[in-house]
Amino acid sequence: AGFAVNDILLSLHGTPLNNEQTIEEFGLVPGTVLDASIKLLGGKTHGRINHAGKVKNQTPNVAQTEKPKKKTGRARRREQYAQRFSNKVASPNGVHRGPNSNY
Repeated sequence: AGFAVNDILLSLHGTPLNNEQTIEEFGLVPGTVLDASIKLLGGKTHGRINHAGKVKNQTPNVAQTEKPKKKTGRARRREQYAQRFSNKVASPNGVHRGPNSNY
């Protein structure tokens, strides 16, 4: 299993070198180190990036249900007052429950 000459990438100090230029044109001096690497096909991405969007893609799209319009202004304040003060049932021992409690 060999590889073609076109699959070799040469880089000098992290910058890739063009295939059209000769080694003399790069201005190499004796003792300069060239990095040679081989192109590989495919491969999986590592880390969290390959999990991106997983949950959003798995959840089915459901049409939104039609909801009644919320009250505004004076009507909303009346509803708040009734909910917080007038409709409360006295709880035993005077312990106050949360706003979502039915007691």
